[in-house]
Amino acid sequence: MNCSRTKQTRRKEMQMEKRTDMRAEALDTLIDIERNKKLSHIAIGETLMRNQFEKKADRAFYTRLCEGVTERKIYLDYILDHYSKTPMKKCKPLIRSLLRMGAYQILFMDKRCGSLFGGGISCKEKRIWQTERLCKWSAPHSCKRKGKPSGSR
Repeated sequence: MNCSRTKQTRRKEMQMEKRTDMRAEALDTLIDIERNKKLSHIAIGETLMRNQFEKKADRAFYTRLCEGVTERKIYLDYILDHYSKTPMKKCKPLIRSLLRMGAYQILFMDKRCGSLFGGGISCKEKRIWQTERLCKWSAPHSCKRKGKPSGSR
């Protein structure tokens, strides 16, 4: 009896500690904005209402990531087109959003390559999609770039 009680309490503790992955939420929001032509401030507000009990730092990261990617979409596509063999317009919305999120974090948020692409890949794995190529553009390639494209900051 005592053993079963401890298992139940462990399950409850694990559920309480289970936090929302804000990168996955940002990915969902960016895809929603792109596919459904939803206004960004409405989509961001809905997600923040759902996750209002998360840490303030996580919510701030989510907001900055979504708003930044939305603001700099054209510039990010230009940079990614320079390094990618496949144009961004031909990529699926999931891949496009993942690449934009990663590029935004590298260029404007000073995140390390390994940690952010690990997060992006875990978001991708949760979705189970059937393509084997990630737009012919991989994480190691982005970290070993030889030079910036002309016109970059």
